Amino acid sequence: MKVRSVVFYRKACGVLGLKVCGAMFAFFLQAMLARKLGVEQYGVYSYLLSWVAIMAITSSFGFEHVNSKNVAVLKVKNKNERLVVLVFTSYICVLFVSLVCLALLTLFSNKLINVDVYKSAFLACLFLIPLQAFIHVNIGILRGFKSQMLSVLLSDVGRPVLGCFLVYLIFQLFNDFSAATAIRLMACASLVVLSVGFYSVYRYVKRIWVQPPWLKVFGSVIVWGKYAIPFVLYTGVTQVERNIDILMLGRLDSLESVGIFSVVSRITTLILLINVALGTVASPIFSELKATNKLNELQLYIKYVVVATTVIAIIIAGICLKFGETILLFFGEEYIAGYATLKIICIAQVVKAVAGPVLVLSVATGRQNVLLMFSVVTLVVHALLNLVLIPIYGSIGCAYAILISILVLSFGMAAHYHYKDGLNTTILSVFLKK
Repeated sequence: MKVRSVVFYRKACGVLGLKVCGAMFAFFLQAMLARKLGVEQYGVYSYLLSWVAIMAITSSFGFEHVNSKNVAVLKVKNKNERLVVLVFTSYICVLFVSLVCLALLTLFSNKLINVDVYKSAFLACLFLIPLQAFIHVNIGILRGFKSQMLSVLLSDVGRPVLGCFLVYLIFQLFNDFSAATAIRLMACASLVVLSVGFYSVYRYVKRIWVQPPWLKVFGSVIVWGKYAIPFVLYTGVTQVERNIDILMLGRLDSLESVGIFSVVSRITTLILLINVALGTVASPIFSELKATNKLNELQLYIKYVVVATTVIAIIIAGICLKFGETILLFFGEEYIAGYATLKIICIAQVVKAVAGPVLVLSVATGRQNVLLMFSVVTLVVHALLNLVLIPIYGSIGCAYAILISILVLSFGMAAHYHYKDGLNTTILSVFLKK
């Protein structure tokens, strides 16, 4: 057990190192874009990418989570034919759903944004949606093969690094820089990452290749599709909740507020960097331990994760609170107005860390239906709070809505695990006996 925990932390450190690297490049990329685009154009860029994120995660049809869990299980059980069928099924489903999402987004485009003014930026978004969806699927497959380092390279490092290079290059060549140009550059970076992802999945699948009956592949679309529905509903709801502040600010306030809030959100995501890193490593381990009913060992790993995430979250949040105005100044003087919002969201992220890895645990242990229920309740609460608070307080109202929503979802799921399985996911787990 001690050896396994050492391996766990070693992998986590490797993943964290890559995520820190990716976060640094992402931070500099957003700073470059915020400075070069200005508040309004950066608001347009953030607003449209929020819609891209929602449509892309919906188009991935939950297969990022389905593959992360089931590829690992099928690989352990040496069910190679079912594994190959699952991979092909993922790609077929995602291609179909992507086309549907593109059609819907085009149909309702005039209700989302002024297409006449931002037509070129909107068209660039349409190209970006299927690219992002297939990237999500590839990441799930690679995590299932326990290639966490490569999945992190694709999801967190590749696009920011390429984005920084392309933005710097284009800005040196052309002084005219708009939201549409920025989105096109992100699409180019995503295309490169997607190509690497496809090649990596091909190499893994080639090792265990079993020629599947193609009729069985198409038949399994229905089977795996039904299995994926709770995941796609959960991921869709989660992605809407993540972006609902930007979307509602864009409709109820202004694109300038969207730009400022996007910068604040980018800074506060650094607080839970360790949470995401440990979650990436822990997800397949949680799945195996729950499947074999080793609840004591599962509780121990939960304690490892929650202690590390809480300590790091408090340290990073403290830095953000102390030097928040200086950090915002790095993006531009006009973004300092978001300092009050930054303070509230920092507290919210610490609260999320204290509640423990409930989201990762829910997906890894097959509690997606329960998680979906809590997520829907949280989304409704979040939307209603935004509807009331944004017209009065602007982005600060969004920050309070985030704090309350995190309390509802995180501690609601923590209470569920406590009463259902006897697992304590919160920081209080450190007081449990071994």
